[in-house]
Amino acid sequence: MRRPCLAFLVLAAAMGVASPLGAEARGKILMLLRSPQNSIIIDFVTAHEATPIKTALEQAGYLVSVATEDGHPLAGKTISLNADLPMAEAKAQDYVGIVLPCLDSPTTFVPDEAVRVVKEALACGLPIAAQCTSVVVLSKAGALEGKRYAMHSSLKWAIKEGIYSGEGVVRDGNILSSGISPDIARREGTQDGTPELTRIFLSMLP
Repeated sequence: MRRPCLAFLVLAAAMGVASPLGAEARGKILMLLRSPQNSIIIDFVTAHEATPIKTALEQAGYLVSVATEDGHPLAGKTISLNADLPMAEAKAQDYVGIVLPCLDSPTTFVPDEAVRVVKEALACGLPIAAQCTSVVVLSKAGALEGKRYAMHSSLKWAIKEGIYSGEGVVRDGNILSSGISPDIARREGTQDGTPELTRIFLSMLP
């Protein structure tokens, strides 16, 4: 079995139901959740992005640990996603992949602890997946230097390095990104990048 430090991030499509033993054998994924910018849409983004990604990873045989900024659940009016730990306690070396859903989080505020975890994942050579506004976290951590990346065209200004490659799902080595979140897809009538990001991310994991 590969060491946890040699693989990385998760956003994906369901690939069979796993037993607890299977989940243990395949390793743990860390999902970093930043606080949404618009609290009104928490139910929507949780239901259409974070929860489907988490479910798909678990069905593929992985254990998913959710880290929020303060360790509290991501809670809307009708939907809640429990947190397992605050970002400050997360250590990338304990996982085989890292995934960062968009969740309509602000591009202007990036938690230092999220940047730290991504830097650790880079040092470990783990695959890392991020969607839309969370691609900014990768940029702050230096993960996009010399890399192709995806981002919604209206948010390109937030990325200071890397090679912009459109809004669709883009993989460059261990870095995977998507520029179309569920909320953007709903508002613009475009295709949500979540299923494709998840499918490719799963193919990058051990």
